[in-house]
Amino acid sequence: MTTVGRCVMPKDQVQLPRGGKLLVRRRDLEAGWPTAGPTQVYSTIDNDLRVIVGMEPFLRDRVPRLHVSFSHPTRTPDWETIRAVKDAFFGDEVEAAVLLPKKRHYVNYHPHTHHLWEMPDEWLYDDDQ
Repeated sequence: MTTVGRCVMPKDQVQLPRGGKLLVRRRDLEAGWPTAGPTQVYSTIDNDLRVIVGMEPFLRDRVPRLHVSFSHPTRTPDWETIRAVKDAFFGDEVEAAVLLPKKRHYVNYHPHTHHLWEMPDEWLYDDDQ
């Protein structure tokens, strides 16, 4: 397992609900967009679920944060899959969110893709309370 900021990139495989597994297909991918660290590609054996994981500059503050993009070829991932992907790459102590940007900022080129972003701590909860 590789630690990336506060998150992790499993080196071998990721266990999914209902007995599925994500396997590493490519490591340190040249993403073709600005990244700030390793990018890896995972997929299930039958390619039913594909995941791209990398550190990318986040919105205006440009601080590198983990970005996980995942899709099924013919259907939108269900909640159980979204949760499993979040837990596998962000763990229990890191907040992640699916952002719904203005239409002009959409990055989806596939109709069944979700994007999870690591959230800055200061955006969410005051752990002192």
